[in-house]
Amino acid sequence: MSAWEWIEGPPGYWSYKLDGAEVTLKKRQAYCDRGHWDGMVFGVPDIDFQDSFPRYYMDETRAKLELSEWLHWRLKRIRDSRIEKTPEK
Repeated sequence: MSAWEWIEGPPGYWSYKLDGAEVTLKKRQAYCDRGHWDGMVFGVPDIDFQDSFPRYYMDETRAKLELSEWLHWRLKRIRDSRIEKTPEK
């Protein structure tokens, strides 16, 4: 098992973890017309409505590829950012 791979949970549920963050993919009901898969993210700071979660996908393989690439990209941006973070109140 690679450190970077999708892990299957209960039927219709997948999880991809990296550096304390996680994206998940869950099968949606057959009648859902916005997509067959529901992607979510957890443990990534500064997620807001502009990040568009949950995300809906028609294809499981494409969803896994996009979500895992997004997580690597987002965490790298956070790690490499030179912008001073606003302190929490």
